[in-house]
Amino acid sequence: MLHIFNIVPSHRVHKLIDRLILGRSYGRVHRYMDSLSFLGPWHRFLPPHDPFSLLIHAENPQEIFSGLMHISTDILSSELRKRMRMYGKRR
Repeated sequence: MLHIFNIVPSHRVHKLIDRLILGRSYGRVHRYMDSLSFLGPWHRFLPPHDPFSLLIHAENPQEIFSGLMHISTDILSSELRKRMRMYGKRR
C-alpha cells in the first residue's frame, strides 16, 4: 500500500532527473502534472497526475517518459520518507 506523506519533490528535482536521463528538461510536463499541487500530496490521485492524462497531453514520446519518471519519483520519495520514519521509530 502506498502511504502518502507531505513530501513533494520540487520541479527542480524533476527537471534534473530529466536532464540526467533524457538530456534536456521538460518543464511543461511537470507544470501540467503538478497543476493541482496546492492540494498537497493528494494531487497525485487526480488527473492530470496520471499516465492516461499524460498520454493525451504529451506532444512526443520523451514527454511521456518524462511524465512517467515524474510519477515514479513522487512515489519513490513518499516510500523513502515512510521507510525513514519507520527506521527512526525502531531506534
